Amino acid sequence: MHDTNQLAFSGTSPFDAIMQTRPDGSKFWPARSLMPLMGYDKWQNFKAVTERAKKAAENVGVDIAAEFSQVTQVIEAGNLGMTERVDFELSRFAAYLVAMNGDPNKPEVAAAQGYFAIRTRQAETARPQLTDDEVIHQALVITTGRVTALAQLAGRLATEVAAQAPKAEAYDAFMDATGSHKLAAVAKMLGWGPVIMNRELRKLGVLRRDNLPMARYAHHFNVVPQTYTRPDGQVVPTATTYVLPSGVEFLRRKLAGIEVPEQPVTVAALPVAEPQMIGGGR
Repeated sequence: MHDTNQLAFSGTSPFDAIMQTRPDGSKFWPARSLMPLMGYDKWQNFKAVTERAKKAAENVGVDIAAEFSQVTQVIEAGNLGMTERVDFELSRFAAYLVAMNGDPNKPEVAAAQGYFAIRTRQAETARPQLTDDEVIHQALVITTGRVTALAQLAGRLATEVAAQAPKAEAYDAFMDATGSHKLAAVAKMLGWGPVIMNRELRKLGVLRRDNLPMARYAHHFNVVPQTYTRPDGQVVPTATTYVLPSGVEFLRRKLAGIEVPEQPVTVAALPVAEPQMIGGGR
């Protein structure tokens, strides 16, 4: 079995090995080849992950048939002779959503998330004169400029898993039990500062003044009600906004075209979301 955690970010990544190229130059990852690399051994379980990813893509208006191209394969099944089976040719974005919808307790899933997040970011920022190998090398060794915090986190997770360190706690640092991301973590994924990103989303009408989502975009978020006790003993209702997997791509598209202010690259732990006052309270 491939050690996906050790190889996910190197030139010998198994995720690169299963990538295929069509005659028109477009690339795809076969779902059945991706399945074992994400730690799944049964197609019915992995197909459920793929269906969740398709639903997330549908929520942001993606062409499902194009991104999750379904194909029928004819294979030999021992005594049963030749038989047909379904597979999906996943685009880079589709494979990224599949990784985001995988079991967060699997280290292979964490490696897949990091790999496809890096590839997606590279596809958006790569310079035409660079080869794929040069882009990958630059993303791995660069120490200045805008590098997404998700790539840094994925690298740290891979190192921790290789050292047999507890992985669940590291993963929980930026995801809750439903697989949702904190707003601050999403900001780091997309290369923004949390405060600045929230300000831009308020300008775009995605967030309210209290950083809770507008009703028309609520299906991309999970708002968790909470309470906060002030120093004077008064209990104030608050809420924490989490971003669902579909919301990550939704926010990326909303913020596309807006110049991200330059920020120093750090490897600090992801910030803990501060309580948000319900109803615009301060």
